[in-house]
Amino acid sequence: MRSIAAQAHAQKLRIIGATILPMCNAAGTPREQARLEVNQWIKTSGAFDAVLDFDAVLRDPADPSQMVSDLRTDCYHPNAAGDALLGRAISLDALTR
Repeated sequence: MRSIAAQAHAQKLRIIGATILPMCNAAGTPREQARLEVNQWIKTSGAFDAVLDFDAVLRDPADPSQMVSDLRTDCYHPNAAGDALLGRAISLDALTR
């Protein structure tokens, strides 16, 4: 990701990072820990001109390792309602600054 961001910046392009959605990996498992670490890096690395925290938009507060059940098709993909919510969460400022 750092290399892709650098290449985009070298071309004077903006690059926007987006966090990885919850994927039904049990809390504490290596996969869930990796997802959380990558998301933290995306949010704090400074590699991106803006960050869309899609994880925060769709994660279930009762079980942050899963998307809200009414917003998902399966453990990996939002449904139409989830997609609409993600779309509404994208600020135009993030796209145009």
